[in-house]
Amino acid sequence: MTQSNPAMNSSDSEQTEAELAESVSSILGLPVDIVLVGAFVVLFETLAFFGPYAGSLGVLQIVLALPFVFFLPGYALLSLLFPRMRYPEETQYRWLLDGTHGLRWGERVVLSFGTSLALLPLFGVFLAATGLGYESTTVVNSFTVFILAGMVLGAVRRRSVPRAERYRVPIQNWREEAAEARVATGALEGLLNVVLIVAIVAAVVALALAFSAPPAAESYSGFTLLAENPQGDLVASGYPEELVVGESYEYAVGIENFEGERTRYSVVAELQRVRTTEDGLVVVQRERVAAFQTTLQDDQRVTERTAVRPELVGEDLRLVYYLYTGDAPAQPNDRTAYRSVFVWVTVTETAAGATGGDAAGAGSPTPTPTPTPTPTPTPTGTETPVPITAA
Repeated sequence: MTQSNPAMNSSDSEQTEAELAESVSSILGLPVDIVLVGAFVVLFETLAFFGPYAGSLGVLQIVLALPFVFFLPGYALLSLLFPRMRYPEETQYRWLLDGTHGLRWGERVVLSFGTSLALLPLFGVFLAATGLGYESTTVVNSFTVFILAGMVLGAVRRRSVPRAERYRVPIQNWREEAAEARVATGALEGLLNVVLIVAIVAAVVALALAFSAPPAAESYSGFTLLAENPQGDLVASGYPEELVVGESYEYAVGIENFEGERTRYSVVAELQRVRTTEDGLVVVQRERVAAFQTTLQDDQRVTERTAVRPELVGEDLRLVYYLYTGDAPAQPNDRTAYRSVFVWVTVTETAAGATGGDAAGAGSPTPTPTPTPTPTPTPTGTETPVPITAA
């Protein structure tokens, strides 16, 4: 009569249970966590770089990016370092990374967050040292390679340990294992675990809110001086620089409102005679040649043409346009203006090469001497020179 061996029956029973648990925790013969991680990475890459939402930072991309950055790198590394599910009693005091240690699924999940955070600066150092840069494509692909490599190598290491000790996602008995984890830890350890989990969840939620909140846009106004080219287009070059007294010359200014609200602008154009001092440029004479006001809605642009008819004569005169929000002061300058643009011009009394009908010498061109610069009087007397800064 054959007697059964209790030890052998127990071993066979454990092996059968391990096979059943592994079959439940696998898809197509592969560990379920590796399949799910691979599918998640492919989904994230697809949404990030392909399809109608490629390149945009929508809510779905943000939701998927959080585990992709703050969970999966650590989970992949732990999968490689700890292929076992539990601690064998006879090896629990050996070296941590000798392959005999294991992590329960709860420990693995919690440590995955902390490990991922620790890996982030290492990713930054790697990308900087290799010269790959920080483009979104490079960063995402680097994370993808690291995660998939860790999961594949982790699966290989799991095959090298006994079936009963292999790590697997406890789909069948996760409640029982959670209860065992609570019993195995004392009150203090349990409280610390709860605090750690709450802290991690709070950090993830805070990051999600930070990423989902739209960044505060910079408030500013664009101000450009333009001139018409031979094709009739307004460009920021080819300005009239040789002017004649009394003749009209067209300059245009472009204004762009990015202030985030409806804004009223005032523009003042002056022809100025300046001189250089130890404190910089000083205005010694000025002539207002144009002024207008306009109101723009947020993100609205406008181009205004102005006709400049100079009366101030001289070389190296500064034709400057000042932009103000609201009303412009009586005497605008670079210090009070919100924006300013200028161009250097020369103004003469007659055009170069022109003939004077009443001039002596059979109508030959008569050069006109440039008058000595004199300050323009103001209601309060001679204008006090105003130091300005170069725009």
